[in-house]
Amino acid sequence: MMLCCSESTRAHDGGVTYRQHRRRELGMDDIASTDDGSEIIAALGTATRAHRTAAGLSQTKLAQLAGISRVYLNTVEAGNKCPTVVVLVHLARGLGVDPAQLLEKQPVSTAPH
Repeated sequence: MMLCCSESTRAHDGGVTYRQHRRRELGMDDIASTDDGSEIIAALGTATRAHRTAAGLSQTKLAQLAGISRVYLNTVEAGNKCPTVVVLVHLARGLGVDPAQLLEKQPVSTAPH
């Protein structure tokens, strides 16, 4: 990890790290710092699977359209892998949806895309 000369991962100035100090300065103390993104990854996987099944696509076909393996798609849908932005865009194109739709928490339309 690269740090700026004023940053440190060790506690200083009253026992807080630079990151903690900066979060307080920006008023971000109330935001959970324990969020590891697992809920987002799980929601992305659920949305991908829902859009895929609504579009009538198999995992094999969507994986082909997105240029990834079926096994990788399966791990994304299961919420075990976080795809890169490029893969996210390719999945969305394969599904005929906007990439943002894969990140939304809302019911999926069953209308054809």
